[in-house]
Amino acid sequence: MVRNFLRIALFIALVPSLMAQTAGTGALSGQIMDASGAVLPGVMITIASLDTGQSRTAMTGEDGRYSLALLPPGNYRVRFELMGFNTLEVPSVKVNVTETAVLDRTLQVGAQTEAVKVEAEVETIQTTSSALGTVATAVTITELPLSTRNYTNLLANSTGANASVQDASLIGKGTTLIAVNGAGNGQNTFLQDGIVINNWFSFNTGVEGVSVGGFAIPNPDAISEFKIQTSSYDAGYGRNPGANVNVVTKSGTNSFHGSAFEFFRNSALNANTWFRNYQGLPKPLLNSHQYGGAVGGPIKKDKLFFFTTYQETGQKNGLTGYGAASATAPPIPMGNRGKCPTGWTSLSQCDGPGQQFVPALAAALSPQAPCNRTGNPNNTTSNGGIQIQCPTGAVTDPLFNLNPVAISLLQLQFSDGRYLVPSSGADPGGRNGGYMLQNYSIPAVFNDHNFMANGDYLINSNQSLAMRYQYEKDPLLAPFPVQNALQQGNFLPGNPIRTIKSNQSALLRLTSIVSTNLINEVHAAYQRYPVTNDILTPFKNSQVGITNLRAGTDYLSGITIGQASGPAIAGGMSMGGQYQYGGTVAINQHQFGDQISCSYRKHTLIRFGLALRAHGSNKRQITTVVRWATRRSRGGPTSL
Repeated sequence: MVRNFLRIALFIALVPSLMAQTAGTGALSGQIMDASGAVLPGVMITIASLDTGQSRTAMTGEDGRYSLALLPPGNYRVRFELMGFNTLEVPSVKVNVTETAVLDRTLQVGAQTEAVKVEAEVETIQTTSSALGTVATAVTITELPLSTRNYTNLLANSTGANASVQDASLIGKGTTLIAVNGAGNGQNTFLQDGIVINNWFSFNTGVEGVSVGGFAIPNPDAISEFKIQTSSYDAGYGRNPGANVNVVTKSGTNSFHGSAFEFFRNSALNANTWFRNYQGLPKPLLNSHQYGGAVGGPIKKDKLFFFTTYQETGQKNGLTGYGAASATAPPIPMGNRGKCPTGWTSLSQCDGPGQQFVPALAAALSPQAPCNRTGNPNNTTSNGGIQIQCPTGAVTDPLFNLNPVAISLLQLQFSDGRYLVPSSGADPGGRNGGYMLQNYSIPAVFNDHNFMANGDYLINSNQSLAMRYQYEKDPLLAPFPVQNALQQGNFLPGNPIRTIKSNQSALLRLTSIVSTNLINEVHAAYQRYPVTNDILTPFKNSQVGITNLRAGTDYLSGITIGQASGPAIAGGMSMGGQYQYGGTVAINQHQFGDQISCSYRKHTLIRFGLALRAHGSNKRQITTVVRWATRRSRGGPTSL
């Protein structure tokens, strides 16, 4: 195993107080004044989560400003108290991930025991950050139509984002690859509960069928909210120049809640495409079922909470490139092709049917007119679209142009008697270079098993522990092993592949309030992405006399029968296993990070930390060390 070390230099950015939040948290800040507009120092601010009851306190400084950093996203009750003034309470304030909400208030002179409650819904604004982004809440995610219940389909709605529309031809979860502000679709950073979940060796989200899969996608019932930032984000994100997508999964609350769901799609409800109708092709099979549920609540009220969800997806897709193919076949005689031994050199070595088939094949492939070697430097002629080598002298062997390996290949049979290469005649209209066009549809089968379990433990008033675990397994059976599932290939039936992608991710995060001015957050995370690709063709190279290029393997190599040149080179037919699908790749990612958020003097905020990420596979390993710091000066942005 090769180990490479990549060190990324220290990032220092001087930006406003958005630094009180991180990729998985939010923050609340503001300024408190009296009725005359004078600032009020010493105001006690108490916030409490409406879901768990967890509370935090802060106090305004000499300039009347306050800040509460590293808050889990959610709704909070906020209370302002100062001797000689009425107590003010705001029943609900929304804190979004990666955002610092600003809540300024004015206190009225009066007795502290006299409380004023603001009943109207409070609108907070984010004036402390220039970062561009869009927040999607749980309501948005669950109520907008998502054909495969995949939240990435909503990312294209953000400013500066560009993404292609996924249609039914893409089997699986239908993940959307986005490009932001000119960056590539593989240059985005995806975070879940504040942890980078990108797969180092693949596209950020991945597409079903690639040799290395993407990360796990939580179902909509598991997502509390997510935000996509498209520009001007701070140094704490690092790594990629594209978008930052921050997903926050749900936690348990002081009340039990749950749901169950089932969504389906059936071919009987689908319409055929205009082009398929024009070609006289029937509707392809396209059935999908998604079902599951979620439940969460308290294990111990105000102390320990849980949330868990499961979703299963089953899909049969005859429209994807994995489930349909079009092949053009050269004229191969009908009937029994017999058997010839591997490496045969004489027709007498073949059995009776074989001795009849080989000359018939030679006649079908022979030139329609005698070879004209005069002025023909390539010494070839054409039979339809097939380039045929002419003999260099007198023809003494009518089989001079047939290869024993090719004959053995044409004689391969499945257990039910079908030949790997089907028989066909010449196209009556001379289309496709004389090849007969054959269409096949064998639906690809995709399954997805997605499980998540979250736990939150309020250790005491100053410490909390978050625990996250997700497991996803995606087996796919593809009858036609194309490299691009969006395009149909020319593979023959009987050459399937099976790919199994698994994702496991675990996170432990400890948040400690050291003092009212100092908060520390430390986390450790682990992700594993094993991908197994099995070539299921029943035939072997040794059966037809082909030497294996890779030791220890013996499956029929990928072979294409088609034109040697000309415009119809894309036609023909392909068979055998594809090398990119053989073997197993396992990727392991370890992460450790620590960050500190503190305030000093006149509430100047500084946040700094270190993140270590080790990426390893059975092919290579990369370790990344990221050191970063962000700071806010009271006078605004400055430079070092």
